Amino acid sequence: DTRITVRRRPDSEKARCSRILVKGRNVMMGYYLDPAATAQVFDNDGTLQTGDCGEVDWSTQLLLVEAREDAIIKLSTNHEAMATSIELAMRKELPVVSNVVAVGHGLPFIVCLLTLETIPSPGQSRDAKQARLAPHVVAALEEMGVSASTVEEARQDKDLTQKIIHGVQRVNKHSDFALGSDAAPVKRFFILSQDLRLEDGELTPTLELRRSGLRPCVVACRLCL
Repeated sequence: DTRITVRRRPDSEKARCSRILVKGRNVMMGYYLDPAATAQVFDNDGTLQTGDCGEVDWSTQLLLVEAREDAIIKLSTNHEAMATSIELAMRKELPVVSNVVAVGHGLPFIVCLLTLETIPSPGQSRDAKQARLAPHVVAALEEMGVSASTVEEARQDKDLTQKIIHGVQRVNKHSDFALGSDAAPVKRFFILSQDLRLEDGELTPTLELRRSGLRPCVVACRLCL
C-alpha cells in the first residue's frame, strides 16, 4: 500500500503550504551509493519528503499540488507567494525575456530577475557590456522599437524599461500569486548581466531553474536594493 501524508510546515500556518510525504513499496529505497542525499529526503520511518507542497480537497478526495517547497517565497510581511506562478506570468507578458527568477525571501515585496538570451562563447564573462544578444532577441527588440545588441544596451534603454514596467503592472493586476488571500505584488526587477547557464549550475539538464544554484544572482540583487 502507498500512504500519502500532508504535514503542515512548521514555519507556515497556511494549509496550502503543507508538505506532501509519501511512503510505500513503490517509493524508491534511496539514491544509489549516496547515503547523504538519501538521508536528506527520507524520514527515519522511511517516508519520502517529495519537496512538493499542497493540500487535500476533501470534497473530491484529490491531492492538490500547489508548488515546490523551494519555490515558496516568504516575505518579511509574513506573506507567502509562489515563485513559479510569478515567473510563468512574467514570461507570458514579456516573451522577449529568456528566464525569470522571482525572489523576495526576507523582503517586503517580490523582485524579478530577468535575463535575455545571449550568444554563447567559450570563456564568456558576466560582463553585460560584452554579452551580445542572440539574433532573434535583437530582432524581437527591434519590433518593440528598441535598438540594442548587448545586454548593457538593453539595460540602458528607457523604452525597454517602460515596456517591462507595463508588463509588471499587467501581471500584478491580473494575477494572484499569494498562498492565501494576501497580495504579494512584484515591485522591482533587474536585468542580469548574462543569461542563466547550465555549466554554472543555474539550470537543470532539462533547462529548468535550479534554485539552489541561483544564490549568487540573489545576493547580487540584494546588494542593488
